[in-house]
Amino acid sequence: MLADWGDDHLSIKKASLQGRGFNLTADGVLDERLEFEARVADLSALLPDGQGTGSAKGWVRWRNRKLGGQILFQGRDLSWKNVKGGTVDLEADYDQEKKDTAIDLKARIKKGTYDSFPVDFLNLQVQGTLARQGITFSALTPQGTVQAGLKGDLRSKTVARDPGHPIRGNPPGKGLSSAVSRGS
Repeated sequence: MLADWGDDHLSIKKASLQGRGFNLTADGVLDERLEFEARVADLSALLPDGQGTGSAKGWVRWRNRKLGGQILFQGRDLSWKNVKGGTVDLEADYDQEKKDTAIDLKARIKKGTYDSFPVDFLNLQVQGTLARQGITFSALTPQGTVQAGLKGDLRSKTVARDPGHPIRGNPPGKGLSSAVSRGS
């Protein structure tokens, strides 16, 4: 590893950290783009009571006291306490240099459980800014499906159903309907 720190400027050239069940590499300049990649062969080494494997890659930037970055994560057979996910995919982008701090988060879980409640597929998306966000959620379970959308505004302290994504649900074997509730 070759690192240089001076005048609030961090540069890392081909850093590599290895430990029991994990490997982390990094390369770049923090105030421009510091790229990283991580592989976890045994989650229990990093998280007590955790199990599974995963990999992540992305980049981070810290410039003018503003954070930005992106992470892509893929996990397999993950579990922690009473939550399990057969496959977990996460994509997150965050940038304080963009107006109102842009946020984009997408999470997908396949073959998961919470306690004894099974979920065949779960999809969550959060987009917007720190001040205003839109959240969409959908899940497929043996009991049926559910979809919902919310919009929030921290400045006015409001949360409302997203009319473009009304709360919907259906029992197994039925077409998706708005039987649960219509957006308001």
